[in-house]
Amino acid sequence: MKEHAQHDTMGSSSSAARKPNSVTHKDQPVSTQRPRHGTENIESTAGAGKTQTMDLLLPANNEDDVKTAQDLQRDHPELFYVFEEMHSLIEKLEENQKSTWQWLDLQESIESSMEASYFKHYKKKRVLGRYMALLRAAGSFAEAYGDALEEAGLTAFTARTVESHQADAPLGFLVMLRSVLLNYTDSSLYFCEKLADTGIFKYFVEDLKESRTHLEDFDDVPDDCFVGSIGVLYNSARNPAIRQTIRKLDTVSVLLPFLKSKSEKVRLLVLLSLANMLDEDQNDLLLADDSVFDFILFILERAWKYQSHRFDGFSVEEVIDGMTGLAKNDSNKTLLVKKGVLPRLMNVLRDSSSDEEIEKAVKCVWELAFDEENRKDFNKNKELMDLLKQRKTSSDNAVAKASEGALWVLQMKTKDENKKSNKEQQVDISGHVMISYQWGDQKTLLQVKELLKADGYKLWMDVDNMGGSTLQAMAEAVQNASVVLVCMSERYKESQNCRSEAEYAFSLQKTIIPLLMQREYKPDGWLGMIKGTKLFFDFSGKYDFNKKLIELSRELGEKGKGLKADVVDGEVRTSAAVLKAAPVDAARGPATATWSNKDVHNWLVKSGFSRHSSLKDLSGEDLVFLKKLSYKAPEFFYTYVKGDLHLNDLRDIRRFSEAVERLN
Repeated sequence: MKEHAQHDTMGSSSSAARKPNSVTHKDQPVSTQRPRHGTENIESTAGAGKTQTMDLLLPANNEDDVKTAQDLQRDHPELFYVFEEMHSLIEKLEENQKSTWQWLDLQESIESSMEASYFKHYKKKRVLGRYMALLRAAGSFAEAYGDALEEAGLTAFTARTVESHQADAPLGFLVMLRSVLLNYTDSSLYFCEKLADTGIFKYFVEDLKESRTHLEDFDDVPDDCFVGSIGVLYNSARNPAIRQTIRKLDTVSVLLPFLKSKSEKVRLLVLLSLANMLDEDQNDLLLADDSVFDFILFILERAWKYQSHRFDGFSVEEVIDGMTGLAKNDSNKTLLVKKGVLPRLMNVLRDSSSDEEIEKAVKCVWELAFDEENRKDFNKNKELMDLLKQRKTSSDNAVAKASEGALWVLQMKTKDENKKSNKEQQVDISGHVMISYQWGDQKTLLQVKELLKADGYKLWMDVDNMGGSTLQAMAEAVQNASVVLVCMSERYKESQNCRSEAEYAFSLQKTIIPLLMQREYKPDGWLGMIKGTKLFFDFSGKYDFNKKLIELSRELGEKGKGLKADVVDGEVRTSAAVLKAAPVDAARGPATATWSNKDVHNWLVKSGFSRHSSLKDLSGEDLVFLKKLSYKAPEFFYTYVKGDLHLNDLRDIRRFSEAVERLN
């Protein structure tokens, strides 16, 4: 929904920016203060081949954020003075926390840090949002917001509650701060994550609860307060990683009554918000009155007919994106098709001149195609299939990737069909271990990958974000896998590429081992079905990483250790693996991996470690793994011995290392 001059609305998107759908705030006045460093001087410095970073200590969260912020400074000298104003704002907020809040001064600082002319330039706005996320801003904002509400005597920020507070200093500060939050949740999902950690979302849910008691106020155009509150939640819910935080505030139940509003704008804004918040169980609340699906299709049809491809500020691509969000819940897929979504999507695929609209339409078809009945019907629709094949050759990379993904799913066989064609299929332990994951979890999984490689496993992991353009490579990786590690999170569940991988592995009856990557996440829907009752390994950070890795290695056993394929970062090579030779062991007797608990106990006694209770739970397989780590990943080995096995004395560490090295 495009920006209007008089009130907050959904954000617009330009062809150049390719921005995601989100809620933004009206333009705020630009401060009359001028920057300490003029733009011209900075640009001339950059043009001379030099770089400039601020001398003052960056108010960032950690060293990595400092480095990233300095990279942004270097890459965007034209924004340098805005960065400085941001620093000044955070420093003032932190100083005020130690004394009495100076609301008017802080309001002016916020205004100075908001370069309103950039809010319609999405690329620059995105840089500013990212930069704000890197600063220690979120925590300071949350504390200031709560204190300002309390000092103003408000329990909620609504049109009714603020009517009698027009002259209060904290109120002006709150208006400006809400504008910052709305604009930067619009432009940075990372900023949304930072806010989620502060607990600030509870204030916006309280606003909506209070507004719910006066639903008659929302029979016309929604007011700024309502749109501001729902806007921050809507923008943040686009990030699957923090949806649980939003759900725990009972946000879905708070929003549902607004679907009865007489205002089409209110209903659609709420429906698009719910599309990103509903889980499988809560979706039943929406299905209780399926007229909401007729409503969103009606809005799409109206927007498509206008020359601007907008209706009441809502764009075609925005409405389609909302429908795709609703279709993430599998029970909605068939219903949307029955309601007539496909002909409308085909209109876009056939006649639109906008790559953004076409991409959204293709992704919606892709999502709907995960339903088996829809898939059968879509395959019979020759025009649809021809349109997708045509769009697969698009010069727009995003459109081409989405089209390839949709076609791939449409051609995918079911588990029963694969059973018929692979009656004598057996698990081939000589294949590799495939890591199927969502990009946000890469850092943790690279650690898993390297340490499993050190233990002799062959790994296939898409490290270079190959995505839809190489779906065939992904398919071959699944086909050649002994085991597929399905790395579960809400982001994984929402990803169409990830679902394509996981369901393909499931259809081929591959051994699937689930890894939990998001704390307290409970897989539901299609991902819950694939997980089933399988044992999963929690790498969300709740438990010790090293222990979980050893448990995972034990579960894998010999699967993925064969010599048929040496697999590195998504490339499969048909050659024997070349591993660094282990130290020759002169010891004799049964292989350590076969040791019983008594054998391990005897070894501990013989090696002089019987008094160390932290070693008593080690198995023979664990000892073999530790031996391999000692020469494949020595830094990890010594960290584990000291931190987890509690051998802190240098002599004990040396003796234990030597004893492990002598194992056979």
